[in-house]
Amino acid sequence: MEGGHEWACRWCLPARPDSVRLARDLLHNWLDRHQWPEDAAEDLVLAVSEAVTNAVEHASPAGAPREWVEINADLVPAPHAPDGGPCRQARVVIRDEGQWRPFLADTDDLARPRGRGPALIRSITARLTTDTGGHDRGTWMTLLSHPVPGPGGRPSSAVPQRPDRA
Repeated sequence: MEGGHEWACRWCLPARPDSVRLARDLLHNWLDRHQWPEDAAEDLVLAVSEAVTNAVEHASPAGAPREWVEINADLVPAPHAPDGGPCRQARVVIRDEGQWRPFLADTDDLARPRGRGPALIRSITARLTTDTGGHDRGTWMTLLSHPVPGPGGRPSSAVPQRPDRA
C-alpha cells in the first residue's frame, strides 16, 4: 500500500531499456483483462511507454547506478455518460529514483529533438501530473486515461474519440 492506497497492480522493473517493452506488455494485458477498448488501450500504453522510457533514462541520481522503475495501476470511476452509463478511467503512476529535469519538461513543443515525452503524454491522456518530491523521493508521474465505458458498455458521447478513430 502506498499512502493508504492499495493498487490493483504493481510492477517493479529494473531500470533498463528492455523494461519498457515489458511495461507495455504488462499494462496491455492488464487492460485487456478489464475489457478496455482497444483504441483507448493503445493510447494509454503509448503514454506509459513514454513515461517508463523517461524513468529508465533518468531513474537514478547522477552518477548512481540505475535501480528500478515502479508502475502502479488501478481503475477509478469517471463521471457518468449522458446516457447514464458508467464510465471509468485508468490511473497509472510511474515512479523512479531520479530527479526531474524541468528544462526538458516545461514545454509542449513537439518539434524539439528530445524532451517531448511529457507533451505527448498530455496529448493522449486526460491528465498528467508530475511530483518531483525532492532528492529522497525520486520522480512520480501520474497519468489518468480518458474515460471509457464500463465493461460491456457501449461507447458514449462522453468518451472522447480521437478524430482519426471517430
